[in-house]
Amino acid sequence: MAFVHYRVLLKLLSPLHVGKKKYSNLMTTREYVPGRTLWGALVARITRDYFSAQVSMYKKIGDYLRQKFRFGYFWPSLDGESPYFPWEHEDFNFLLKSGYMGQPIDYDKKATQEGMLHEVEFISPRTKDGRPVYLIGDLWIEKGALKNSKEEKITIKISSVEVPLGEVFNKIQLGGEKGYGWGRVKLERLEIEEKRTIAGADYREEKGEIILKFSKNSRIASHALAAGGESLNPVPEGSLTGSIEVLTGYGYYRKGKNGLEVGLAAPLICYSPESTVNRDEELKLGEFGILEGP
Repeated sequence: MAFVHYRVLLKLLSPLHVGKKKYSNLMTTREYVPGRTLWGALVARITRDYFSAQVSMYKKIGDYLRQKFRFGYFWPSLDGESPYFPWEHEDFNFLLKSGYMGQPIDYDKKATQEGMLHEVEFISPRTKDGRPVYLIGDLWIEKGALKNSKEEKITIKISSVEVPLGEVFNKIQLGGEKGYGWGRVKLERLEIEEKRTIAGADYREEKGEIILKFSKNSRIASHALAAGGESLNPVPEGSLTGSIEVLTGYGYYRKGKNGLEVGLAAPLICYSPESTVNRDEELKLGEFGILEGP
């Protein structure tokens, strides 16, 4: 198995909210787009546009992308060339984050619903000083899945259907509040990258896997598995220093009375992005971009 590594640049067209934590009436956002979020957006768009939104195809396409794609996390960029990491820029929150306050309406009483005031934090499509905001990230695609690997017209083939990836990226919505038009993006570049990841890590392929090489005192730009799950390997003990969080999300399916139903993935205990690497380390790029032990 061999992969083609692409660097993807998306222009943010509307507010982006990827849920992180809730404090009282404030719903905070993550500073990045996790691999699982990108995977889910691609699955939804491909199934709706190329397979008539057939319920059975959601799982099939989801499994296909998990097998044939390797996802990096996407981070804001101001210059369209490099990520604007919050650990490198103290003004990250000031420049990029804003909030929207709202309250549901009780139409029978012709008034807002009492006690339902909430605020949603988001990454703005423009900085406080008016600059456009982009999202930049890494994507690996197995060569066997590519009908056309040329940058100007990358096409993948799923069940004999040819899917132009550029068109899909232009139609996806990322994160929450999609009903309000949030999370819209425009593809700016989808180019082959044969060197490093956006976080500056070297990589190599080994037995069908992507292995990332981190130098001592560098930062990871995605989650890393701290405790093992089913068939998953945690990163070596003592390899990282950082905060720990429980990570889960929708996307797995089970049989229900009405056929296939969405289910929750088993929770994973992970190091958070921006954790520090304590020594030179090689880690495997696992499912949805979560780093694992080699």
